[in-house]
Amino acid sequence: MKRYSSGSLGLILLSLLLETETSHVVSDPVVAVADEDVILPCSLLNFTKSAGLVVKWSRSDLKDTSGKDKVVHFYRDARDSNVDQDESYRGRTSLFKELKNGNVSLKLSRVKLSDEGNYMCYILVQEPNSLVHENVIQLIVVAVSKPVISINGTKGSGVVLKCEAKSWYPKPEMNWLDSERQVLPAESAETHRDTEGLYIVRRHVTVNKNVTNTFTCRVQLQKFNFTRETGYNVPGELLLLGKIKTQYICDITPSLRCLKATVAHRVTDYSFALLAKMIGFELLCRRLC
Repeated sequence: MKRYSSGSLGLILLSLLLETETSHVVSDPVVAVADEDVILPCSLLNFTKSAGLVVKWSRSDLKDTSGKDKVVHFYRDARDSNVDQDESYRGRTSLFKELKNGNVSLKLSRVKLSDEGNYMCYILVQEPNSLVHENVIQLIVVAVSKPVISINGTKGSGVVLKCEAKSWYPKPEMNWLDSERQVLPAESAETHRDTEGLYIVRRHVTVNKNVTNTFTCRVQLQKFNFTRETGYNVPGELLLLGKIKTQYICDITPSLRCLKATVAHRVTDYSFALLAKMIGFELLCRRLC
């Protein structure tokens, strides 16, 4: 076995470094929506040959049992070689089919919250000269959904609307808007987290009759420019009902089954039936307290 002195070994390492071109790039963060697909960009400019190409995508913020970065996707010998791929990425990764053009971007399907982290794209070109390229990308995962509005009763002369937004991440901001897109004064938002760590946000507002009787619940992640809205048109008859002193109204939804009410003065069966017809409820409970 041939032995080298420390001086000659240093010269050999130096010559290898001189023969190998290395580039290190830190890309802008990529924002993905949970349950959708995302592209993590990585490419090597002025690259025309794929012979001897090795591409490794890994999580630089997660380690396996041996202390190495967890493998997200591995490509060598002109094919995918994902034997050591982390189990959580099985069947969810693919490289762009533009290898000979230097595009080795990674498509990650059905993104999960646990996918959020730092990714390393490592490219090794063995022919004709050794070339190493590293690209670091931060993946940020958000979760959004469309808010749902329902009527939650009456308060004074107004109608109480409830907005609920489930499965959001990170914690969103919720506001009520009138027909002119002005923010309405509303109760403080209630925030909870489900078993998966996603946020559930609810907020009530008391509204009165306006030009269109239309109100909007807006939920947003301002930092990432994600907004979801739901508009709701309150029946004018229901806003008129708010003028009648009411103890409580239950289950008023598009599929209303029952209305319970107490009025301050006697209501005849005829006027009660007429009110039910005006509002258009499927069933109006006739029991008065």
